[in-house]
Amino acid sequence: MRVGDLGGAVGARPRQGAGATRRVTTQEQEATGRRWAPAYRAHCPRCRNSGRAFSSYSNAEQAAQGHADKHYHVTHVIDQYGIRVIGSTRHPGDENGKAAP
Repeated sequence: MRVGDLGGAVGARPRQGAGATRRVTTQEQEATGRRWAPAYRAHCPRCRNSGRAFSSYSNAEQAAQGHADKHYHVTHVIDQYGIRVIGSTRHPGDENGKAAP
């Protein structure tokens, strides 16, 4: 038998005993790997300012509404990539997410 570059015999089978390392499946890798947590921010295009990151959309939406009410600006929520979330536009005086009539 020839000795391969990896220190084992070429063509030899991997050990199956107590010292053998087990191959991790793709499912196990995905289950144990860390996933990106979503991040949302209130953004005001008029001030060109974004608030702090929130892990829940509703908190970012409340922050956007607070800024809209305080400064009378139209605001919206952006995601972790800086893209505006559809339907997240907040106007001054909105109540519970609905525009005032």
